Amino acid sequence: MKKQLRLGVDVDMVLRDMISKLTELLKRDNPSLLLMDKPDRYNFNNIDLSLKDKIKLWENIYSKEIFLEADPMPGAIEQFFKLEKWAAKNNVKLVCVTLQTRKNAHYTFQWLHKHKIYFSEYHITHQKYLTGVDYIIDDSPDNYHDWTLHGLPEDHFIIFDCDHNRHVKVTNRVNSLMEAVKIVEKKVSV
Repeated sequence: MKKQLRLGVDVDMVLRDMISKLTELLKRDNPSLLLMDKPDRYNFNNIDLSLKDKIKLWENIYSKEIFLEADPMPGAIEQFFKLEKWAAKNNVKLVCVTLQTRKNAHYTFQWLHKHKIYFSEYHITHQKYLTGVDYIIDDSPDNYHDWTLHGLPEDHFIIFDCDHNRHVKVTNRVNSLMEAVKIVEKKVSV
């Protein structure tokens, strides 16, 4: 029997648009902190605060608004449903691999449920390379570097294109989940 392929999918900036929500909240409450609408680096360089204070924004100040009320990425819900059908047809296990704080993870689970997005397995971790997924769809340059640093195949990391990761040279860059499916299908016979 053929081994079941495990496809990891990140939540933030693959399924959920947390950056637009955070930008909207800052424009409303403190527009002087915004240097530009979207960061062009993963450190949220569009916000004029220290990294520690930036983290407080989504972990404490705006956690519910960002993690529960943010809109999906454009087309993400429809794409996920197509991905789900493809996975069921091809014996692929969809695995949620996301980084959330413990105190805010429940908002992510509620957000996923609200949008009827369900996975076979969930991992909330900073060490995504340890989850045992064969491929991962993620937006983070840091996760890409960790993945390759730990000896996982570079071409099994599929970066979801965002302004904050365009400076990273990768083999696989996509704008939709179904583009990622085409990459996986080329590499393995599912």
